[in-house]
Amino acid sequence: MKICDKCGALNSDNRAFCVDCNEKLGDSISQREQDRIEQSIDSSLDALYNDKDPLYVSRFDKLMGIISLIGALASVILLAVGLFFKRDFGFLWLGILFFALAAVEAFCPKLTWTIEQLRLSFSISNSEDAEPSAFYKVCRKASIFLATIIGIVLFLTAVADFRHPPVVKYISDIAETESVAYSSHSQDYIEANPEKWEGIIASGNYAVDTFVEWLENADGTGLKEVLMMEAINQITGDQISYSTKDDFLFSFYYSSVHTE
Repeated sequence: MKICDKCGALNSDNRAFCVDCNEKLGDSISQREQDRIEQSIDSSLDALYNDKDPLYVSRFDKLMGIISLIGALASVILLAVGLFFKRDFGFLWLGILFFALAAVEAFCPKLTWTIEQLRLSFSISNSEDAEPSAFYKVCRKASIFLATIIGIVLFLTAVADFRHPPVVKYISDIAETESVAYSSHSQDYIEANPEKWEGIIASGNYAVDTFVEWLENADGTGLKEVLMMEAINQITGDQISYSTKDDFLFSFYYSSVHTE
């Protein structure tokens, strides 16, 4: 192979003058240089071909796919840790689903296109001959990105809530109700937040265990402690009378021992 010094065109070894500009050619390049040029040309052609293929797994797809797989694995581990420490991460399972969808779309575009063709078969004929459009390619990239971002947001939210169990958070929300800020009756706070109170009651033994542990470490008997003690009474069906959280805990443990 010869390279024209004037225009840079590639010429075969048997040519004396450039095929493009008719400039006289010099000596042939080395075989190593020729292999490098041919490899560069092949890579450029492959890139052009792949860029036109809407189902090609690009670097962007691979990056998003790897992030999604890592996110899904981290979410599963966090769920397992949550079960051990009795934490409820709410919609973290939904984050795992989004991560999984992003990974499948990123690494297996032909699979999702086959599913799309199946959907198209109900509305058009010869759906097996349909080809992905440029709009489909954009939507595919956008769906991978959005699914990954949603999964990350749900995961980070779960991490942020790890040290703040939902039932304790509910108590905090109820205690901070502005509409009854000057009331001295805990029932007013409960009635102002019925949906959160129902969430606490539905938590059952998990809420009782969490509240008892929290009460043991509390400094006094404030509104939050009173709300927790009333929740324990309602969940367990007991009606323990108390003036302080220590009185309540003593009666609670005493009744638990005799019940068992």
